[in-house]
Amino acid sequence: MRILISVAVWGRKYAATFSNYSLASLLSPQNIPRLAAEHDVTCHIVVTAADNEWLRRQPAIVRLERHCNVIWDLMESHGIDPKLVPVGTDDRKYPFLSRLQNLAFARSQDHDAIVFNYADFIWADGSLTEALAMLHEGVDAVLSFCLPVDHSAGMKALDRHRQASDETLNLPARELARIAIDHLHREARLRFWDAPKFTAWPTYLLWSAGTDGVLIRAYHQTVLALRVKHDDPGFCLGIRRGSLDGYFTSNLATEGHAIHATDSDKVMVFSLYHTVLSTILRGESREYALRKLLQIAVSQEQRRFAEVPIRVKSRFTDEAKWENVERTSWALLHNLHQTTPFDRVTYERRQQESGDLESASRRRTLSDRTYRYIVTRLVHSALGPGIKKLMGGSARRLRLTIERWIVRSRS
Repeated sequence: MRILISVAVWGRKYAATFSNYSLASLLSPQNIPRLAAEHDVTCHIVVTAADNEWLRRQPAIVRLERHCNVIWDLMESHGIDPKLVPVGTDDRKYPFLSRLQNLAFARSQDHDAIVFNYADFIWADGSLTEALAMLHEGVDAVLSFCLPVDHSAGMKALDRHRQASDETLNLPARELARIAIDHLHREARLRFWDAPKFTAWPTYLLWSAGTDGVLIRAYHQTVLALRVKHDDPGFCLGIRRGSLDGYFTSNLATEGHAIHATDSDKVMVFSLYHTVLSTILRGESREYALRKLLQIAVSQEQRRFAEVPIRVKSRFTDEAKWENVERTSWALLHNLHQTTPFDRVTYERRQQESGDLESASRRRTLSDRTYRYIVTRLVHSALGPGIKKLMGGSARRLRLTIERWIVRSRS
């Protein structure tokens, strides 16, 4: 099988996360090394020219080139100004990432399958190989959900498992699951159904299985492996709006045959998460929050995704305990599904308002140029020294802080 593993990277911190953590986990013995021994593997890396120069010198990239072909896509070659690349984790990141992932769709025509890696994804040893093994004949995609793990705490925990000989992260599935559960990002903690504070946007939900682990039920899931459909015009168009997990998986739920990686003992991947906290539910019940989501932000087909329980097991002592959590969690969701009508008109309007990905990106780029011009003039005006003294930091760091505040206020 010809496999394309694609990742988009921008910014030195993100590039370092990719090289030192995500790629370090992919280079564990049963991931890329084993996969490349059995298949024709190409790693596709989308970067800016500056990040490309830095990454090529990293030991992990040198090791990667020993196992597979590496191709580089420079953002500048696709008309992307590196000065306008998102620098934070605000609402610009995911539409921008979708544009870059569409380059993988274009590249995939010479391959049989795509793996969409993210620069902050950490893979247990053997999980990559297992995910692709699930992509057997008749299966269009392998989906799962990757728990968000606190960026700093997760890195520290991973560093304790780094191999001294080659700097790889060679972790068995249950050890990676334990790290994920012990260092869940605070965003994920808002998704426990019985948590004291709850998210206003529950696209995934968590239940504890005691000391054995965590059960996930998710409406928006991650595409771990995707079969290339060479003759399908819709496939070749890639992500038209929104994100891979939102837009494209909705299409898969409607038209394709997707299966789910539900057992972390076989496929365990988590994300080193570093972003602002979502809105916390205030003054309404968690049932209200989920009904709102089901009505306008989850397609009827995506509702079926949550029927499939995903077990993240740091240990396994009691099958009956897992079955009980699966049964009670589904009874709760099933009742809400049955009694919450889908508002297709509002759902479709929201999809249309998100707009075509390319045109939306162009509009955002023009808007960002204006905002950056205003912010830069402010920072370097007579008011600049006073603002710097009040807020601290260099002019560049201050400018980026103000930009992020402006973006959040617009969202």
